Amino acid sequence: MARSCTAPPSGPRRAALIVALGALVMVTDRPPGIPGRAIAWLWTADAMAVSPPPAGLLPPFIRYGWCSPPAAYTTPERLREYRDAGMDVVLPGVNDTWTRASNFRRMDAAAAVGMRCWVADDVLDDPDPNTPAGAAALDSIVGEYVAHPGFLGFDLGDEPPESTFEQVGRLAKVLRARTPGHPIFNNLLGRASFATREQFVAYLNHFADAVEPSFLSADFYPFLRTGDRPLFVENLALLSDVARARGLPWFEVIQLIQHGPYRAVSEGELRWQAAHVLAYGGRGVCYFTYWTPPPDSYWNWRAGMIGYDGGRSPYYDIVRGINQEIGAAGGYLARSLWLATEHAGSVPDGGTPFAPGPQLSGVDGRAALGHFVDPDGHPLLFVVNSDSSAEQTIRLHLGQPLRWERMDLRTAGFVVEPGPDRVIALDLPPGGFSLLRVQAGLENRSGRPVLSLRPNPARGSVVVQVSEAVGPTRVELLDVSGRIWWSARGASGGGAWEWSGEGPAGRAPAGLYFARAEDARGVTAQKLVRTTGR
Repeated sequence: MARSCTAPPSGPRRAALIVALGALVMVTDRPPGIPGRAIAWLWTADAMAVSPPPAGLLPPFIRYGWCSPPAAYTTPERLREYRDAGMDVVLPGVNDTWTRASNFRRMDAAAAVGMRCWVADDVLDDPDPNTPAGAAALDSIVGEYVAHPGFLGFDLGDEPPESTFEQVGRLAKVLRARTPGHPIFNNLLGRASFATREQFVAYLNHFADAVEPSFLSADFYPFLRTGDRPLFVENLALLSDVARARGLPWFEVIQLIQHGPYRAVSEGELRWQAAHVLAYGGRGVCYFTYWTPPPDSYWNWRAGMIGYDGGRSPYYDIVRGINQEIGAAGGYLARSLWLATEHAGSVPDGGTPFAPGPQLSGVDGRAALGHFVDPDGHPLLFVVNSDSSAEQTIRLHLGQPLRWERMDLRTAGFVVEPGPDRVIALDLPPGGFSLLRVQAGLENRSGRPVLSLRPNPARGSVVVQVSEAVGPTRVELLDVSGRIWWSARGASGGGAWEWSGEGPAGRAPAGLYFARAEDARGVTAQKLVRTTGR
């Protein structure tokens, strides 16, 4: 994502920002010789709020576009067009100034169509919020923004250098105190910017430690003019791992517009990116870009969803269709618990190979398989056509007859199939997907670690036992939102542990929980019911 969508910084921090950007050039996801993407401000290069947003501010699954309409097109009609494409929240506009006047025009237009905006403001550029003058400058704007029905939170930049994380964390802390519940936006570098996976994970963890975000967001563009860039799946897997370990939702910015070294993407390639985000448990998809940035001889921007002159490109209707599909499936998956993602037919870098079990004994075709469980304990299978250029019939061979349902992506309702079967055939377009719900409970799967919980239901402590594990084992207890209440690690073979019912947020309340055991071969999950009492 490029900050060319917004106006460049000005004033006394401009020189310092240029120095920071010079250091950033070598760690962006662009090939050597391609400049790094600009950051909004040095102070505000990155941040996100730790407080959860008030109910209704962010839906469980969000869709949005980088580069909203520029100032001349910031009207309720244009933001209604944006909303009608399936978008949920608004980012700053193309080539706009970061002033209260322009921000309030955008928030007025957004509120008129029932939307909210992440906004950038120049006043955040200069003051040190830890000084009386800086605190007063922030106080002068925060009250006005928080009271506006179109305000979602502050946008603090894109792809920050790691050297700014502590500064950003201090600013984020000040803003959280003044705007409780309003999520602060930032986006991070993706896996392609790092030589090793360990460096990427360290970068994500450093950011999370310094800023205490309420979500993680990163970008990765896999389709170059010279061919396909690997590591897209590894980027998702590692981002998911870090976010899940901290109980955070995560978003991914995906490639749409042709620019610089990146080629134009097909409908299948666009759907393929979005589908894999869902398969790994992502809670949001951002399209780069919605509005086309102004002409630039270096980046040579082609059409986004909306051309720079305001006309729709073919991508508008393509994304509107994809957003309907991922909105239906993503909304349901966001209320469910991600367990694992496997790959059949071929295994990309960072992916886990499919392992047969009693429920799913085999897969014909190239597919990504996202395993989830819904709040009622029903196993879910999110199946993605891993071919972004050709249709496939994916055949799922069931180890036992099961009654299953398939989501109708047009209505978000589940269609009951006529009866139990041993083969499910899914005809999927390039990059297409299907969400299946099995009308059966969770069971231990052969070829995976065996997991048991005693007692279950439980009022107090629970003994978690794992056996037949191969290689190091990780065990977790999570609530239905995906928050980790307890975790442990064991050696090959397994082990037994006692969970007292306590977690980082205190004593776990009564309700539905899930235990998850993962070894070198895959994942097993069991439902746990906690009742009242100790």
